[in-house]
Amino acid sequence: ALASFAPRRVVQRLDPNRLGDTALPAALQGMVSAGQTPRGYACTGTSCSQPAADVDSWRATLESLRSLVPV
Repeated sequence: ALASFAPRRVVQRLDPNRLGDTALPAALQGMVSAGQTPRGYACTGTSCSQPAADVDSWRATLESLRSLVPV
């Protein structure tokens, strides 16, 4: 998630085993409870991508978003 430049990027790492009683917004709670394997979501505004479960799909997701950012 941090390997390439993306303007106004925020990266948040959530470990379901270490959340304890942490209250999360519904969208994040859904992402955390959706599966047991590591995955990445790229969100813009209130819209998020499908989960990327491997490096190749993560790169493809980032490339698709990069085309939306004005230079």
